[in-house]
Amino acid sequence: MYDEAWRLMSHPALLRRMDAHWRLARHCGIAYMLIFHKLSDLDNVGDQGSAMRALASSLLADAETRIVYRQESDQLGATSAALA
Repeated sequence: MYDEAWRLMSHPALLRRMDAHWRLARHCGIAYMLIFHKLSDLDNVGDQGSAMRALASSLLADAETRIVYRQESDQLGATSAALA
């Protein structure tokens, strides 16, 4: 379980490790949980257009199950767009 994922993702080596673990999870028969306060936390990883931002966003894209609890009203549009 990666709680406070926004903090971990600010370190490139930890983000790469998270990505590697995420990709091997099914093969190893384990599940990972990535917990954010809001999806816009992904916008704080690296610069816009950077490889780090793309890698952080790919973790969300690769998630098969997404659970969203109450979001502040200013987050609803971005959350809806991110999750299509």
